[in-house]
Order: sequence, then structure tokens, then C-alpha cells
Amino acid sequence: MIQIGAVHYATAKLIRYNNFTDYDKNSGINALNQYADIINKLENASNSAKADTSTAVKSRANLLNLIHFSDIHGDATNITRLLEFYGLYDNYIHDVIHTGDSVANYYGDANPFASVGGDDVLNVIGNHDCWIQGDTWPSPYNATAQQAYEKFIAPYIENWGVTSPGTNRCYYYKDYSTAKTLVIVLDCIHYDSTQETWFAGVLADAITNELRVVAVTHYPAQTGITGFGCTFNSITQTIDAVDTPAAGTQIERMPESAFTAVDAFINNGGEFVCWLSGHTHDDFIGVVNNHTNQIQVIISTGGTSNRYSDCARTKNTKTEDLFNVFTVDGNAKLIKLIRVGSTMDKFMRKRETLCVNYATRQIVSNN
Repeated sequence: MIQIGAVHYATAKLIRYNNFTDYDKNSGINALNQYADIINKLENASNSAKADTSTAVKSRANLLNLIHFSDIHGDATNITRLLEFYGLYDNYIHDVIHTGDSVANYYGDANPFASVGGDDVLNVIGNHDCWIQGDTWPSPYNATAQQAYEKFIAPYIENWGVTSPGTNRCYYYKDYSTAKTLVIVLDCIHYDSTQETWFAGVLADAITNELRVVAVTHYPAQTGITGFGCTFNSITQTIDAVDTPAAGTQIERMPESAFTAVDAFINNGGEFVCWLSGHTHDDFIGVVNNHTNQIQVIISTGGTSNRYSDCARTKNTKTEDLFNVFTVDGNAKLIKLIRVGSTMDKFMRKRETLCVNYATRQIVSNN
């Protein structure tokens, strides 16, 4: 179990979740701890035809469960709520990862992870984390890698259990050996030849060590994404190719060369699961254009905001939250998503669970 200060999250749950009837379908603490719907989803996400279900979930071979959220934009309250959920169900969850935009702008906002969760959440650099002139638009995302590292990475990285290339580098990887999965985090704002060479080397090592790969970055692919026909794709959002930046700023896409590196990894026998990302403030999942063996999974904003997002959010209800339990089932080559919090879009489509075969890029189920 994780802690915040001297307060145990399994205890802290009583402060908030006792008031959330959306999570507690019956009265009483025992019913809260055995909320059947979440337990059932987590059990099925963690189950595979080839898995030894007699072992603890986090000790099962070829299985990785992460809580994925993004674009929290300073909302410490929602980080706290998410970590309370993690405290309830951390026997299922290996780690928590946030895919960028901790703040609205670099100087204008305090880092919310400084007050809650910094040691417990793997963090990624987003464009707003590097937006120096937050009072004007457009403006370049020109915080240096050193500035971003010192504010968002350095105070916490020693507690993450990751391998980093060194100080002032906002990229790293984490090896989940039992899950046989390598999670590689990239810095899309300062992506240069040094980081590119490092990425290629880590991918080569993954082949040698027989590890499948999940790559993580804030931005969607520069070439765009062709969405799957499912409810986890926004009707109001498309992820098109972007070759020209808006006036006065940069292209808000992950460079093409990163996806080319993954193509080389796949062609050399590597097993690639998907990209995890944020940025768009809408959910989206599909195949990367011009890189048909690569899936990108994008999640809407974790902060409570109806701006841009197609999911309505209401304070002090279940819909205040928005995060996924992201599962890699390496035995069956599946990506499984469980949405926690806001589970319906503005077109009244359910957005509760999704299962995709990452080897064939085909949807198995969607509810």
C-alpha cells in the first residue's frame, strides 16, 4: 500500500469514497471494499487462458496493469482521488503513469505532484509543462530540458524504480521483469538525436532480453492516427497528420523518427504493444498512419474540465474522475482498458471497457 504523509491510502479511502454512491452500490465499508463491478473487471483484465491464476496478480507472468491518466493541469484533488482508488486496488496495479501536462504553464502553476503523489506516479513531460510564457498565445514551449527535469522529474525519480540516462534527461525506462514488458518514456518536447540514439539502443536491448515494449509520450503521432470503430474514439476529435506548426509555436506531435525506430524494432523481431499518450483532451485509439504495426492509445484529461473533452465531468460525483486501468496481457497479445470515473460520452455511448489484439490490431470487445 502507498502512503500520503502519515495517511494510509487504504484508510484515506473512507474520507472520500464513503461519499461516492457511484462506487458503493450498497451501504457499509465491507460493500465498499468488495464493489463487485470494479473487482469483476480487474479480475477479468488480469486473467488469461495461459496465466497461473493461483498466483498473486502482480506476480503473474506476462501481465502488466497500469493506471493511466493524463493532462491533470494542476488538479491535485483528482490526483488524490485517483491514488485513493489505487490504494483500494493496488494488489492489481503495478504502477501509475501520467502522460504529461502536469500544469497549465511552467511558471504560472505549482507542480501538483509536489503536494501529492510525486513519489508514486511515473510522470511524462508535456507541452504545457514547458510553456514559459503562459500569459500569451501562441508562444513556444521553450522551457529547457534541465528546467523541466528539475521541476517535474528530479525530486521524485529515485522513488520510481526506473533507469535514466542521467541528470536533466526527461526520459527513462522501467523493466517489469515478471510481466516481460519494458515501458519506455520519451520527452516529446526535447526529442533530439541524443534521445533518439538512446531510444534505439533501449529497443535493441529489449530484443536481446526478450521484452515486449510499451512506448510512452505526451503527443500523438505526427502522421496522425486512423481510429478503430469503438466508443473509446471521440466523435468530435480526429488525429490528423500535422506538418506545419501554428504561428509562433511548434508542431504538437511526436516526431516521425520515433515511430520509424519502432518499425525497425518490430522488423528485427521485437514485440511492440502500443504507445500511451495524452494531449488531445479526448479519448482516441487506433493505428498510426504509415506505421500500420503500431497502435496509439490516447486518454482524455484527468482534470475536471469539460473544455475540449467529449465526456461530461461533474464535481463530487464519479464523473469527476477519468483514468484507465491499462492492461498488457502478453499471453494472449491483448490490450485491455477499464475506464474508471466518467464512462459515457456526450453522444450517450458507453465507454467502460475495451479489448484489442495488439498483434492483429483488431477489436475483441467494447462495452
